[in-house]
Amino acid sequence: MRLENNRPGQLKRMQSDYECSVPHNLKDIKLSLDSEINASINTAYLLLGRLDGMAITLPDTDLFYLCMFKKRQL
Repeated sequence: MRLENNRPGQLKRMQSDYECSVPHNLKDIKLSLDSEINASINTAYLLLGRLDGMAITLPDTDLFYLCMFKKRQL
């Protein structure tokens, strides 16, 4: 199987006769972050933080389901 050369990197033939794609060095890539992208990144970080906080503060899921199941039975 031959990989096409439209990948973001270079094709390199390995010793075992396979080809792999080696990505370009990320230090050489210039990113232009405008205010809209920056605001989206900040919102994503905020939501990830909230999700992480919820995962830490939630009790054991088995215990939660057991309590909800017993509550519905009553």
